[in-house]
Amino acid sequence: MISYKEAMGLLKSESPVYYKDQIKRKITGLIWRRDHDSLYSTVEVLDESRNCVSIVGLEDIETCEEDIDSIDSSEALLKINDLIEVLQNMKACLIYENVDKAKDVYNKLMREAIKLDEEIMAMSDKIDNQKVIEMIENNKRDMEAGFPELDYETIEKENAELDRRMEEFDDEDFDYEGEEEWKKRMSC
Repeated sequence: MISYKEAMGLLKSESPVYYKDQIKRKITGLIWRRDHDSLYSTVEVLDESRNCVSIVGLEDIETCEEDIDSIDSSEALLKINDLIEVLQNMKACLIYENVDKAKDVYNKLMREAIKLDEEIMAMSDKIDNQKVIEMIENNKRDMEAGFPELDYETIEKENAELDRRMEEFDDEDFDYEGEEEWKKRMSC
């Protein structure tokens, strides 16, 4: 949760934020709303694809610096320990040929594996979010340095220009006076 002043600072700095564990490119607006006899503030956040904005409450927003500075793997390690215990129970069931209990233990094993998978995916998302934040910050530095942001049309124009230059390069004749001598040296 952030305060209105923090939201104003994030709006000015165009820093990435989290909304319900999803990274958003930046806050694009602050909105005051009236609800019966009270006023409350909301923010407008831009998604990573720059195609959509969402209006959300301040209580659902977190700053990226707070949340992803370090990746905590302790929960995943606890889930792994739980899986090891379940596997040991399953081993004991199979040794003593208790098939009915082995089925129950197998179901528990699968549930614990799903929990572990969710924890690993959450860690992966945090790492991906760190990469996105780095990319956004690099884009900001490029914009401040005067490098324009590339859009689809600019890339297409540059690709067309490169294709044209490649065709010109292929059409040129590169015969030169020392070609025969070079071929003799290369054949030895």
